[in-house]
Amino acid sequence: MCYSVLPGPKQLICITRGADHFHFAGFRDENGDNARLADQLNREMGVSTAQRMAMVAGLIYGWNSPESDAQSYESRREPQMGGLSL
Repeated sequence: MCYSVLPGPKQLICITRGADHFHFAGFRDENGDNARLADQLNREMGVSTAQRMAMVAGLIYGWNSPESDAQSYESRREPQMGGLSL
């Protein structure tokens, strides 16, 4: 399971892997920043950004689609600076 936010109304939702629909979380951030709340809740559960992205894609495109695999998002990480020795 992970938390995410609907694009338009920014409502907090719960996505369960394999399910064909999402559920409204039933609560919200008191400051109206549900995206921050979703990130915080996912971190507390150990859900990475790649896993959340894969679960959103699985819900949209189907759980057997390549987009529903978190590894497809892991390779998109930003390159890190440094590490070059002369």
